[in-house]
Amino acid sequence: MYVEQCFEKFSLTLLAQMGEKFSRGDVTLGDSRLLCESICEYQMYLAAKNESLSLSPVANKSGGGHGC
Repeated sequence: MYVEQCFEKFSLTLLAQMGEKFSRGDVTLGDSRLLCESICEYQMYLAAKNESLSLSPVANKSGGGHGC
């Protein structure tokens, strides 16, 4: 759980910092690549997190695992 929280916090912080660089026009090709990789990794993390929630017995009892 600790690793998940740190990964989520890191991903959101990185995305915010990159957004600032893009808005200032200070972005490089390396920055763009890092941003794309981070977005992909974060989306995969969220998909895995949502999938694990929908497979939990508690979530299935409360309506198929949709919502919290």
